[in-house]
Amino acid sequence: MMVSFCTCERLAFRDILAWANEHGTTSFDEVQQGIKVGKRCGMCCCYIEYALATGQSEVPYPCPPLPPAKAAQCAGCN
Repeated sequence: MMVSFCTCERLAFRDILAWANEHGTTSFDEVQQGIKVGKRCGMCCCYIEYALATGQSEVPYPCPPLPPAKAAQCAGCN
């Protein structure tokens, strides 16, 4: 099973990645401030962090660990 969107905001990870690319960021905090995802239930947070770290718009369930180089930059799901 793959996770590909924020359920609360009904926003696809591909759209989140596009926004991040347009704004030159891979920071979850900047994305969260800019488009208000991950602020209601919080269940998508680790998936969005993984998507930002890897560029993948579909993330396996359960959320895999972030790549080591990115894990230190994120507050996420590791």
